[in-house]
Amino acid sequence: MLLPIILFTCLIAQQTTAQDTTDGPASIENRLQEGHEQPTACLIEICMDGLMLTFDQPLQETSSQNTMAISLAVDPRETEILEAPFIQNVVRSPNRRRVFLHVPSLAVEPRLTLTVDRDTWPDPIVTRIDESTPRINSEGPDFAASLHPAHSALDRTPPQGAIVLFDGTGMDEFIGRLDGKPSEWMLERNELVVKAGTGDLVSRMPLSDGLYHIEWMSPPGGVRGTQLNGNSGIKIEERYELQILNTPARHDLVQEDDQPRDNEAGAIYRIHAPLVNASNGAGQWQSYHLWYTAPRWDDSGKTADARMTVYWNDVLVHDDVSIPSNTGASIEEGPETRGLLLQDHASSTAQQVRYRNIWHVPAERLTQAQAPPGTTAIDPE
Repeated sequence: MLLPIILFTCLIAQQTTAQDTTDGPASIENRLQEGHEQPTACLIEICMDGLMLTFDQPLQETSSQNTMAISLAVDPRETEILEAPFIQNVVRSPNRRRVFLHVPSLAVEPRLTLTVDRDTWPDPIVTRIDESTPRINSEGPDFAASLHPAHSALDRTPPQGAIVLFDGTGMDEFIGRLDGKPSEWMLERNELVVKAGTGDLVSRMPLSDGLYHIEWMSPPGGVRGTQLNGNSGIKIEERYELQILNTPARHDLVQEDDQPRDNEAGAIYRIHAPLVNASNGAGQWQSYHLWYTAPRWDDSGKTADARMTVYWNDVLVHDDVSIPSNTGASIEEGPETRGLLLQDHASSTAQQVRYRNIWHVPAERLTQAQAPPGTTAIDPE
């Protein structure tokens, strides 16, 4: 199976035998420190669901140097012949030094050998994987998270001073956007479920600057590349949409070089694509934790654009970005404060988008601990 990884390709071959290993972990580390023009060694580390390969030199990007073969096999010294684990996916780091092999339910019993062989390399790299192989605290290939790290302090519990819009006990804080009547959406298992065709909801209370927290689940189904696969969205002040869609998780993408899109989950719709794909995947609960500053106006018109900082599943995906206009199919910008909108969008999925745990802290109530990481509290002036 040929899996493209941006500008080079990994050919994954499953085998039941492999040649003996010549390098132990210590010698691999020494060779990593020496440095070579072409990779001649890789350090193997075990993650929760795969293997991390760190090469002693960046993998080349030229077309003549873009193929390597990786085989993961049962160590031939084992007395019992067993099938080698299946490599489900391959992802490369942006600096071309690391490669993640997604091997679900990875176990190192029996012991394994990993062979990397490439025509342009002087010798194959053969490494043994056993109980002495280093382990790292990682659940997978989210190299992007190392560039935009998860923020462990993001609290999903409504803090003191928060306006709780939905906690599972009722839908009174939302009304129909067009008619102002009570919500026709459904309450199931303490979750707010879109009822297709009944229209958008909007909070009874106008909301503006401050911290917003929304948790959502987009169901599986639909076809990627369309806007019908578990589509909804939240619109701050009914004007600026943060997209909800069943965008695949990073390790489920068919193309490993697939970049985040400005019309998929995590996007400020058609204005800013997320910095990284932080999706948990279809059918999984996800969270948006965001800080919003409304545009500023005077008698002459708008003097400053709206701004937003967004953490998606605790990974930074929008870093104080400017939003120069309203997003598609939203009301026009204006100085009047509007409510938080939850979108009823046509979808081809059998089920509908679900919401839970929605709350807002106005800017004037934010404590320093609740301000965007690395900043002071939002100034409502």
